[in-house]
Amino acid sequence: MVHKVASIFPITSKVNSSKVVLDLLGVTGDKVYKACPTKCSICKGTEFSTLELVGVHQEPLFWECEDCSALHCMEERPWIEKQVSMFTSSDTWTNPNDWDRPDDHPLN
Repeated sequence: MVHKVASIFPITSKVNSSKVVLDLLGVTGDKVYKACPTKCSICKGTEFSTLELVGVHQEPLFWECEDCSALHCMEERPWIEKQVSMFTSSDTWTNPNDWDRPDDHPLN
């Protein structure tokens, strides 16, 4: 399974609502999938990757459908919105070069 890492800074610099940020990212609904879904709730695709948001949480927050890019939550949506809100409302800065890149990890 592929692990992806994305930055939401381009979105959060223009939008100040964590709910809107998740909507713009393509989060589908409120259902929580602790394990990988067997099929996408949008297109019925069966191939998924994990998606981590740089600076928001150091573990994946979503299952991403490889066919339609719909995002399925791994945690409760309000909890994810709170994490995004803390990222957007803080005056902190993160350097993407400081974050682990799974594809560059020596065990991959």
